Amino acid sequence: MLFEDLALEDRKSYLGGYHNKYGGRNEPRSQVFLGWNRMTSPHLGLSILSLITVVIFMFIYKYPYSYVPYIIIMLYPLWWLAITISYKSWGRGLTWIWACITLALLLVVPPLVLMLNILLDGFTFILIFFVVLFIYSASYYLMIKRKA
Repeated sequence: MLFEDLALEDRKSYLGGYHNKYGGRNEPRSQVFLGWNRMTSPHLGLSILSLITVVIFMFIYKYPYSYVPYIIIMLYPLWWLAITISYKSWGRGLTWIWACITLALLLVVPPLVLMLNILLDGFTFILIFFVVLFIYSASYYLMIKRKA
């Protein structure tokens, strides 16, 4: 019973708006929500997305079937969306220019995958598209970070 009361008091004081045990009012914690620091969440999200991208690359390398162009296509807008959300840059003109570049890449990638699959041996074309994805996402990230 004592431990349950302590846990309840900890939750009350953590969420703010309740009186603490010394009689003063706790200030609401706006920077931390349930143990998640808002300052590190954009970087954590981008780190998780980069891990997912590497896993997708390894999966495509191991099991190359007809779905390769579609998976590669989905990574470009996913990176654009993740970087745009993490820096809250919806109102900038350059963000929408990069969105148009993303749409252009969506139209260009499938025919390029088909042509490079015929012209290049092995998985060189997959490597080329992931290098282009890295250049695309790194340049967009650096541009948004510099403007932020």
